[in-house]
Amino acid sequence: MEAVSRILKNTKNIKHQFLILEILLKCFYDVEQKKKYDYLYNKYLIMLQDIDNYSRKINDENSLLAEIHMLYNQVTNDYETINSLLEEMKEDIYPLVKPSPIVLLDNMNNDELSEVLEKVNYLLMLHRNVESVNHYIYDCGYVEVRTLVNKILTFIEGFDDEAVKRLLPVKFFESVLEERLNTYSLWQQVYNNIKFTIKYVKEAESSLLDEIKVSFKSIEIYYFFLMLEEEKLQIVVEDANV
Repeated sequence: MEAVSRILKNTKNIKHQFLILEILLKCFYDVEQKKKYDYLYNKYLIMLQDIDNYSRKINDENSLLAEIHMLYNQVTNDYETINSLLEEMKEDIYPLVKPSPIVLLDNMNNDELSEVLEKVNYLLMLHRNVESVNHYIYDCGYVEVRTLVNKILTFIEGFDDEAVKRLLPVKFFESVLEERLNTYSLWQQVYNNIKFTIKYVKEAESSLLDEIKVSFKSIEIYYFFLMLEEEKLQIVVEDANV
């Protein structure tokens, strides 16, 4: 019973890994890896059903001990298989990019990752591949950033904690309003400065701040796409110089 309970507690972490892999597979499609992913995710769903059945049967005095043992063995065996194959997939897929985009995803919770997956699907449906998405971001993304930055400046103007207010990068935000954001470096600065600002004011009660946080999620996904291409290019350059 303890082993199955530990496995149940870890299902959220397993789901977390699946979401990251699915996002990366959407961006860097590989037929064989997709087949492995589908097989593995299906096994994960079956394991969840078996855990549910096991939990019900172990609390039912009419259940046969043989059935309980069979479900226990299925759950523990599937758990070991899933963990092992997940590690194999990560070893195959993660080297496609440097750690930064993966760290960005890994720091999100599962609900946030599900939102990213939905947005990634939408952008790739519109623009076919990562490169085309990034062309769109460099050409048009600045419009969304300007809207967001204007909201941030309005929020900062009315923010009443003067000590924190002095720490916020107001001059940077004002300069961004004049930029087209057509380089990775600029996007990196925008992302980091907005993230920094939200971190310092996140406890404030404000409907405008709520809007800013929602809008930032879209900018974060744009930044993720740009990171994928930029980090991948760096890997190619480094490999060529070996």
